[in-house]
Parts: sequence; structure tokens; C-alpha cells
Amino acid sequence: MINKEEIWDLFKSIFPIYRTLLGKGFNDSLDEISKTIPLTNIYEVESGQSSGSWKIPDEWIIHTAWIADLDGNKIIDFKENQFHIWQYSISTDEIISHEELIKKIAIGDDDCIPLVVTYYSKRWGFSVSANQFEKLNRDQYRVYVDSEFRVGKLQIGEIFLKGRSSKEVLIDAVLSCNSLANNLSGVLGAVFIAKLISQTSNHYYSYRILFSPETIGPISLFHHFPSLFKNVQGGFNLINLADKNALNYKTSRYPTLIDDTVEYTLKQFDKDTTISKYDVLTGTCGNEKAYNSLGIEVPVGALRRSILCSYPEYDTSKDDFGFIDKNKFFESLDILTQLIQNIELNLYYKHTFIGEPFLTGYGLFPKIEKDSDRIPYDYLMGFTNGKLSLLDIVNLSNQPLQSFFEPLRLMVEKELLKEI
Repeated sequence: MINKEEIWDLFKSIFPIYRTLLGKGFNDSLDEISKTIPLTNIYEVESGQSSGSWKIPDEWIIHTAWIADLDGNKIIDFKENQFHIWQYSISTDEIISHEELIKKIAIGDDDCIPLVVTYYSKRWGFSVSANQFEKLNRDQYRVYVDSEFRVGKLQIGEIFLKGRSSKEVLIDAVLSCNSLANNLSGVLGAVFIAKLISQTSNHYYSYRILFSPETIGPISLFHHFPSLFKNVQGGFNLINLADKNALNYKTSRYPTLIDDTVEYTLKQFDKDTTISKYDVLTGTCGNEKAYNSLGIEVPVGALRRSILCSYPEYDTSKDDFGFIDKNKFFESLDILTQLIQNIELNLYYKHTFIGEPFLTGYGLFPKIEKDSDRIPYDYLMGFTNGKLSLLDIVNLSNQPLQSFFEPLRLMVEKELLKEI
């Protein structure tokens, strides 16, 4: 049994680390994860390398950044809040008018400071809350940004857990966001799954769990490690697992057996669950968009509570531990536990018998005490033609999946059924 408090402690240790696409914060976060469960591999792509039409940016290092009045009083200071500086801002030291300054400021609501990134533009900028912006009422200010760029390495952490089959389930979580608790909860969900599977003997699927930078991570993996995804049967990106909304799921571009299993599992837990078809609506997509993009087309869905950009705290300083709900996060972990169990069972099975088998002769009939106990056996005997998944058969029976667990185990054990 996995201690969920251990996962929560890891959550709290990773949260304050200042991360972006690549560099020390991202690497330190991978190190923290590896203390809980060792990484199998770290894939690296150097700055300047092309990944299709994308190019890996340099590593960005921010030393200090502030806005001060001409008397030297700092009004906005990166050291006070990491959200104040736009990520990948260039260095500057200048006197600037109020009119010009406000063109380089992103303003949040009330006391929210928005996250802004400028990976591919040579510019600088600051983010402030609405309350802070009201204090910027002088005619002129001094702006100081001390940053540097150097050749670095984009890293993608991997935990690979080999199963009985070479068929793979891919689980992805974006690690490049800075201190955004709900966003980051997906990373902890992926760690939890890795620990869960690592403690499970004889699992059918192989699992490839990736901790990646947003968008450019999956794209770089595909271009620089092209054989990596050849065995992927399906999977999902994890994000926003700790807010108070019901879990929802967006399927992959071409829905898979994994998508079907996620849908079934979520609906068993919560009637308010919503399932949506794959889309590329701007602002609402995570890494699933990169995985499913044309030419790559790795079938990855998106499992989350709130959709990206759908709540005021999203990508702001207010997405902190005061915003998320520990009980909801733990509930998400419970659902992930059931989901992995269901994924392991929802396979295609083929009968080895000819004609209806004599269950008593296999020692199974005494285990069936009433007619309802026999229903799963009847459906497993009647529909395991190798063309229907277990969930297909369950849905035909109108019985809960759980009622098939023991009959399935026994019929596989007696070699009446085999996985295909």
C-alpha cells in the first residue's frame, strides 16, 4: 500500500522550486522525484538542436529583477515573488517612462500575479497584481533585469516499468511549470502511478512514465528518439488533479482501449464526470496536443479535473496550496489506483476451449452459489472470441466490472482463456 502522505510531502518539496523549460530548477525537480522512485532514464537534447520546426532554446538563468522609483525604492521585486518576471526576459538597466513601462507589464486580478513566458522572443517584462499596479503611479522608473543565456540541455525524465507484454501505456506529466500547485499535481499523480506499478508483480503492460517540458518535450522526443513510441497502445497526460471539480477526460485523436478504460473508470466513480472527444482548442490543451499532432500521432488523452484556463487561479500566483484541496487530490490518487487495475484487466481474451466448457470439471462450479454468480462466467465463455475487450463483454452483460475479476482470474489460471 502506498503512503499518500509521502506523495503529499514530495508535492510540498517540489512546489517551491523555480522551474522553466530547461535548467537547474527542472533538473532539481527530477532529482527530487528520483528520491521517491528512481528514474530509469533521462533523455537530453542540447540547446540549438532542431526538433522539426522547433529549436531547443538556451538555458535561461535569472539573477535578479526589479522595478524601482528614481529614489531607489523597489516597488516590484522578483525576489519577493517568482511570478513577477516574465520567464526568459533579457537583461536591461534603464530609466523608462510610466507610459512605456505599462506596455511591458501583465496585470492580474486583485492580488493575482499572472505567469508570462517569452521563450522565443528577445524581450523583457514584468507581471503584477491589480493592487500592485495601482502603486505604479510615478512618471518614471528604473527597471533592472539581470539574466543570462547559455547552452544547456532539455531534459525529459523517464520511469520505464517493463511488463509481460511489449505493449506500452504512456503516462505524461508537465514538469516545466513553476510554482503552480494544481498544474503540478499531475506530476505527483504520475509519481504515484509509478510507485503503484513498481510494487505490482506480473503486470501485463509496460509503462512509460514521462516528466517533460510543455509541448517541446514530446516533440523533441519524437524527433530525437524516434523509436521511443513504437509500442505505445495508448495513454494520458495528467494535470489539475487537486481542485474541487469532477474529473473529466479528453480522448486521444484516435480513441484506444486505454481511452475506453479511463472513461469507464471515471464514470464508475462520479456521475458528474465528462468525457469529450479530442480537440485542439487554443488555451485548453496540454501535452496531449503535441503527442496527437499530425505526423506524431501518439494516442494520448488528457485526464484532469478543471480544464486548462478554465478558472481564475490558472497560471497565476494564486494556484498555490491554499487553492488546491488535499482530499480531492487523494481522491484522484484512489481513482488512479482503480484505473491502473482496470487497464491491466481490460485486455482482449481468446478462448482455448471448443464448445461450452464443463466448469465443474475445472473445479469452478462449486464457487458459483447462485445464478447471478454464473453470469460473468457465461459471458466470458460466450464472447471471448479475441475481438471484444473485457469492457466490451462487461457492457454486454450489464454487470459491474468488479464481478468479472475473480471469474476472469480463475479462467485464465485454468487456461480456459488467454490474453492476446
